[in-house]
Amino acid sequence: MKMEFINSVITVLGFIVSFYLLRSSFSQEIQKQKTDIYLNQLSEMPMTILKMLDSVIFKQKSQDALVADIRDLSNRIMAYGTADSIHIATKMFELSYGTHNKSETEKDIFSITAIYVLLFCQLKYDLTNIWISPDHYYRTKLNDYTTEHRESYRRANDSLVNELQLDKNLLF
Repeated sequence: MKMEFINSVITVLGFIVSFYLLRSSFSQEIQKQKTDIYLNQLSEMPMTILKMLDSVIFKQKSQDALVADIRDLSNRIMAYGTADSIHIATKMFELSYGTHNKSETEKDIFSITAIYVLLFCQLKYDLTNIWISPDHYYRTKLNDYTTEHRESYRRANDSLVNELQLDKNLLF
């Protein structure tokens, strides 16, 4: 009789331990699937942003086409992005949409370029946990990256980082 009781207790304890282990494993699998969805949706975003920035700098697309691309990008970031990437995308849309009907001389190309670069850097961090300086983009992509332009890009970049209260790793 005593042996049956001990067997019953061991069986119940085994059931309880199995239940908690299975529940923990199930939670971990759900978290893994959420992460996979997030990574699948955002994995191409940094490259998309770089292509959009090339379109802005080298005027490869019309302003209307760029606004449409930014809307699509903003929608995906709103759905899957982190809070910081959403802040940056919102500001990018405001800057791009706000300059939609302005002449070339009225546009602040430094701020527009900086917001794209900041979004790229933030998404790269979100995906890889690696911070890169926005300065690296300018040095590799811009032919006219003179001391004068560097200061203008730095001011625009740092102003946006402070305004949006982004991580200090995004400062020049």
